[in-house]
Amino acid sequence: EWPDNVDLTGKRVAMIGNGASAMQTGPEIQHIVKSLTIFQRSAHWVAPNEHFRKPIPDAMRFLLREVPLYRVWYRIRLGWTFGDRVHSTLQKDPNWQHADRSLNKANDSHRGYFTQYIVSELGDKTELLDKVVPPYPPFGKRMLMDNGWYRMLRNEKVKLVSDPISEIRADRVVTKDGKEHEADVLIVATGFDVLRFLTSFDIRGRSGRRLRDVWEDDNAKAYLGMNIPDFPNFFCMYGPNLQPGHGGSLIFVVEMQMRYIMDVVKKMLTRNLGVVECRQDVHDAYNEEVDQLHANMVWTHPGMETYYRNARGRIVVNSPYRNAVYYEKTRQANLEEFVVEPRRA
Repeated sequence: EWPDNVDLTGKRVAMIGNGASAMQTGPEIQHIVKSLTIFQRSAHWVAPNEHFRKPIPDAMRFLLREVPLYRVWYRIRLGWTFGDRVHSTLQKDPNWQHADRSLNKANDSHRGYFTQYIVSELGDKTELLDKVVPPYPPFGKRMLMDNGWYRMLRNEKVKLVSDPISEIRADRVVTKDGKEHEADVLIVATGFDVLRFLTSFDIRGRSGRRLRDVWEDDNAKAYLGMNIPDFPNFFCMYGPNLQPGHGGSLIFVVEMQMRYIMDVVKKMLTRNLGVVECRQDVHDAYNEEVDQLHANMVWTHPGMETYYRNARGRIVVNSPYRNAVYYEKTRQANLEEFVVEPRRA
C-alpha cells in the first residue's frame, strides 16, 4: 500500500522489481527524486502503448454512449485484436529450430518487433540491451504496456541493476557482487501472491477438509475455474486457470462466470434443488485437459520463471483456452455434471 504522506522529492530511491507495479511507478517519480536505482529480477517483454494517457475523442465518447451496437462491436474488436488473435502464436511448433528464443515463426516475429521497439526507445543507451531484452519467448511472462519505461532508463538519475540482492540494510541495498547502493526510500514493487487462491478464508467442504489443504497450498484446481468437488453450492470467481494470459479482459471472464453461476441458480430453482456439487470425474477430466493444453503453450517454456507456475511447475493462474472457447464452455450450465440433491422442506 502506498502511504499518503511520502514525499520523494530529492530522495535517493531504491525500487525492487521491474514488472507492472514498477513500470507504473518509475516513470512517474524519476524527475523528482535525487536518484532512482532499480533492481531488476528478470527482463520483461513490453509492448508499445501509443495511446497511453491520450484523451478519448468526443466523437468516440458519443458513439460509445449513444450507439449500443458500436459499443458491442468496439469491445469485440478489442477482445480479438489484443486477445484471441494472439492465441495461436503461443503454441509450440515441434519443428521450430529456435526453440530457445521463441515458439514458432509468428512468435519469433513478435520477438523481433518488440526488440526493435526496445532498441528505438533506449536510444544511445545500447549498453542496457543485454539487461533489458528477455532471453525467453514473448508472452512467456505477463506482457507489459509501456508508459515511458525505456525512456526513463535514459535519465542520468536512473540506474538499472541486474545483480541479485544479498542484503537490505537501514540505508542501503547490497547486491551479491558486493556493491552497496545507498537509499533513503525503498519501494518494493514485487507483485502479489497470486498462486494461493482464497487463502484468507477458512473454507471447509462437506467432508470437513479445508480448501487450502485440498489445493495443497499452491496447486489450485477447479472445474471451469469455479467448481470443486466436496464443496457444494460453492463457486469461485476468478479462480484457478482463468486468467487470459494470451490477452483479453478479465472483466469479460468474470461476466462469463457470473452468467454461468446464475444459470445454475435458475436451474436449481426450476428443479427445486437445494444442493449442486461438481462431480469428481468431471472436475478431473477438465483439469487433465487444461494441463495437456498448457504443455504446448509458452508458459511451460523452460527458459524463464513466472508466477503463472507453482512449485511443481504446473500452470495454475492462466487459462489455456481462447476467450471464445471459454464463452462456449460457460454459456449454459449442465446439471448432469453435478451431484444434485432436492431442496429440504
